[in-house]
Amino acid sequence: MINLLPPFRKQDLKREFMWRRLAIFFWMLFFVLIIFSGLLTTTWLYTNIQHQAIAHLVQIEEGSNQGQKIKELEQKIKETNIELKYLDQLELNQEPTFKIINDLSSFPSRNITFHAISLNRATQKGLVEGFAKNRDDLLNLKQNMEQSNNFSQIDLPLSSLLKDKDLNFSLSFSFK
Repeated sequence: MINLLPPFRKQDLKREFMWRRLAIFFWMLFFVLIIFSGLLTTTWLYTNIQHQAIAHLVQIEEGSNQGQKIKELEQKIKETNIELKYLDQLELNQEPTFKIINDLSSFPSRNITFHAISLNRATQKGLVEGFAKNRDDLLNLKQNMEQSNNFSQIDLPLSSLLKDKDLNFSLSFSFK
């Protein structure tokens, strides 16, 4: 093929060709942006309609009696949870006390009455004051406490064992 075009015309053709390519590229980019913006607009419209519908349903639900009852129940649940946490904390703090009182009350003797129980959790020492109908019941209580794994260093003064019947006693011990 013979090329008879002068050089300036060749330059013009090359420039024209480049401008056409650039124009085609921008038109394609323009169409892609239009399609993309159309998709974004329809998505935004759809989500906006959904949001308005849900907001309206929530407003209706909050205005109804059932919505008010649900709010009241949620508030009661929160208050109850606070009370339960408080009770759990009290139980954790008082657990050794309940355990010791339960152990003392489990020893079988109807002839012993406790008047006072004093417990010091810091030193893990306790004192029981009470009344025993006879000496054997009091010695039985001491023996049961010695056999228990929860008590140690049980001290029953001899002055509490002087009489045979109707004994007022004071018994000290350590607990675990």
